[in-house]
Amino acid sequence: MSQNGKAGRDLVQVGRDYIQYIHNNARSGNWRTVFIALIPLFLLLYGAKTAGETVYKTFTELSTTGQTQNPLFPLPDPEKTPIAKTTPSPSFTIDGFKFPQDACGDESTGSNNTWYPVFINGADLGNIRQKYCRDAIQVTRQTGEKAIQVASFITYDKAQRFAQAVGGDVGEPIKPVSPKPSPTPSPPVTLPIPPTPTVTPAPNPNICVVTISNSLVALKREPETFSREIIRVPPGNYASLDYQVTNFSGLSDDGWFLLEAQGRKGWVKDDTWTIESKTRVCP
Repeated sequence: MSQNGKAGRDLVQVGRDYIQYIHNNARSGNWRTVFIALIPLFLLLYGAKTAGETVYKTFTELSTTGQTQNPLFPLPDPEKTPIAKTTPSPSFTIDGFKFPQDACGDESTGSNNTWYPVFINGADLGNIRQKYCRDAIQVTRQTGEKAIQVASFITYDKAQRFAQAVGGDVGEPIKPVSPKPSPTPSPPVTLPIPPTPTVTPAPNPNICVVTISNSLVALKREPETFSREIIRVPPGNYASLDYQVTNFSGLSDDGWFLLEAQGRKGWVKDDTWTIESKTRVCP
């Protein structure tokens, strides 16, 4: 038998003897001895509990951090890791033009300039932007051919030199469009309004005709002094269409003529301030 097996058997035997000792004292009523004998067992269980909590806490912290650095193979620090930089296209100069440029061509100085565009036919837009002009665009020329427009200049000589430098050609010039003058609107024709003639009725002995010469006479809506005014009656002769007499609260009778002036019908008061004269058949 090996030494490890013998030691295990001895440990089991000690445990049995320990339990038997506690059991015998408990049957004999020696509770003090039982209590003292249980103290080592309590200490053993408490130590096992503390050790278990420590192991559990350590395992939890390791699982939440996700990775544990190996001191032999440390993880790289992202703050200290150099970032790979893209190498820009090398610059070069052709016939006085430096490439690549962010924007090629002349800047606009006004709306009266003639522009000479420069095109490159059958080229790749990405290569042209990387090598020559970053603002180059894909267009369709007047001939219907697809091309890359790289720049526009206000002088033909400069456009021709640039076209030779990039291997392109100068397109048709773009001339400014002259705005058409807006026609001057004719003033509206205002037709004169003919004055309304004052109709003077022919003398008729059977019709009441009143003559008004005061230009301040008001044509009233109702035969009342405080009625609303319609218009001012132009001086002239007017045939009476009706006549009414009103009496308010015992006051003297007031007579009113119904007249038509300027196409409006209304009432005028029968008094000397309003009526200059009237025919004999009038009230």
